[in-house]
Formats: sequence, structure tokens, C-alpha cells
Amino acid sequence: MSNRIPVVNQLKEASQLTNTAWAALVEREGGKWRVLANYHLLKKTHPALVEFLSKTEVDSWLSGALSGGQSRSVSLPESARLNAGRLFAFPLPGAGRVVLAGADQLTSDSQRLWRLVVSGMQAETSTPDMSASSSVAASLLVPDLDSENPYDLPRALDRALASFVRLVSMQGGWLAIRRGDSLDVHAQWNAPACANLVLSLDGNTILRRLSRNLTPMVVLRDSPLWTEIPHKGLKSNTKLWTCVPLVIGQRLIGVLAFWRNAAFKGDEWNRLIDLATQVAPAIETIITFAEMAGHLRRLGTLNDFALTVSSGRNLDQIARRMFALLSRAFGTELIVFYLLSSDNRLLNEYRIDGAI
Repeated sequence: MSNRIPVVNQLKEASQLTNTAWAALVEREGGKWRVLANYHLLKKTHPALVEFLSKTEVDSWLSGALSGGQSRSVSLPESARLNAGRLFAFPLPGAGRVVLAGADQLTSDSQRLWRLVVSGMQAETSTPDMSASSSVAASLLVPDLDSENPYDLPRALDRALASFVRLVSMQGGWLAIRRGDSLDVHAQWNAPACANLVLSLDGNTILRRLSRNLTPMVVLRDSPLWTEIPHKGLKSNTKLWTCVPLVIGQRLIGVLAFWRNAAFKGDEWNRLIDLATQVAPAIETIITFAEMAGHLRRLGTLNDFALTVSSGRNLDQIARRMFALLSRAFGTELIVFYLLSSDNRLLNEYRIDGAI
């Protein structure tokens, strides 16, 4: 909260100096972009902006601006209802955030001013490397009390992946959780083609080696192993693909994979491995919470079934209650229910409308 007022003031001053219609600071979390602060963003424009940012092509465009660290702009269609002719994006690479400016046009000097303002925001929001790992791990364990599921696994993994994006520059990446002999991708960054991807550990040479050795792997484009990597989401100029195991003891619980067009610089690699080591226990805790929540939901559903059957006065009433229960639990529109009569002589068929 302490940083929000200064940011709003900066957005206001820069907007007034450059004749910008509106400006907003946005952040990607849980696979969606949310507005953290804004200036002159009207009540009807705010939902229109959120809707526009939810489009796959816009999400990729913004993620590309972040990964490249360069400002960019695009024409806005009238259907976007954003009261501006163009949308300008000024990324904060070190914070995983983007400043958006809506205007009919911005001169070179105006864009230079916006980049200067954004560089100041980046300095304010940056986190010291010494405490980054522990703070990220701690934040993953903080429940989202506004969510239907406070310990939401996909949201927590998206936050974890975002912390890696802020730590090292990447073109795209994903974070997957191990389920038996496969990896289930729950979070992706600038790689929509990898969403909900399922990869076999035994069916891929690199992933099989990773699961056995539990050591990170870096594959270069000119390496013979390049043909073995999962190529979904890669760019034409990608030169390096990396996968880092998330390990507890000697057990693989997940994998971080990302790609970029440049080799690692300085101590980037050491900071990356350190963050993966620090975050792994927190991710395992979130996985445990998610599995426990799923188990409790299944037990609750079974209990509701038992109460429904035992408390029904007749077959029609039982069928109606079962339909209501199943619709609420699974969100389904079509249900066929077969119920044996009390004398065990007839099998009655019920459908979603309750007709026999």
C-alpha cells in the first residue's frame, strides 16, 4: 500500500505532461493481468481494459514486451472501448509489471519521458537479491482469502513462475508438477501453447534424464539434444532451453523450463538455482494443501450423496435432490440417473428434467 500513492502520482504527472488519456500499472498473476494502479481510467474503461488484456494475442504481446524489456505500441480497435487510438506499453523487467498508456499518439519525447518515469518505478519496486528467495517462498504460502480456494495451486505456481521471470530474462517458460510418470503444466509465461500441457517423463530423453539425475540441464540450439526438447512455445531466434528440477530430498516434485536467446550472464545461474531450492518446499506444501482440499471435497460429495438418499421420502424426491447435488458439484447440464426401486424389481431412469 505504501508504494501505491507515489505510483499514482507518477502516472498522473506523466499523463498530464504527455497528453495521455489514461495510464495504468498492470501485473500478470494467475495467468491474468490485473490493474494495480491507474490514473484517469474511467469506471467503464477499467473492465474494458481487463477484458482486452485477457485476449491471448494481447497477453503474448505484453509478455513479449516484458521478456524483451523494450517499450512497444499497438493500434486499438474501436471495439476495445478504451478511449484511445493506440496502446503504449512500458515494461518494468525487474518487477514483472507493465505501465500502459492510452493515447491517440505519443511523440518520441513523450515516450522518452514515460521510459524515464518507468525506470524510477522499477527502482522503487525492485527487491534485494539477498532476501528475494525467502520472500518469494513465504508469499506462496499466504492464502488468497478472496478466492474460492485460498490455497489455489495454479495461482501459487503462476506466482512462483513470475518470480523466476523477474529474476532472469526469458522469452517464455512453464512450471509443471509431477503426477506419477508425467509432468502437468499448471503455469506458463508467454507460452500459451504450453497451457495444460502433459509431458511423459519416460517418453522424453531429456525429462527422463532429469528425473533420474535431479540436476538442471541447459540445451543449446547447436546441441544434438535440441531435437529432444519440447518445442511448443519456442521462438524462431531461441538459442537456449533450460529445465530446472524442483527437488525435495531425492524426490522430483516439479520442473521449471524456460527458453531465451542469450547465454546466462554473471551470477544469473547461481541465483536461479538458489531460488529453485528455496521455493521447492513451499510448492510442495501448496501441492499437499491442494490434494487435501480435493480429498475433502470428494468426501463431502460422498457424504452429501448418503444424506440425500437416506433422507428422501420417495424416488422422485431422491432423484431431484441428486440432480441438484450433481449439478452443483460438477457444473454439468446433462445427467442420467438410474435408481433401483424399493422392491428391487424395477430400475427407474431419471434425466436432468426429472422425467422418468
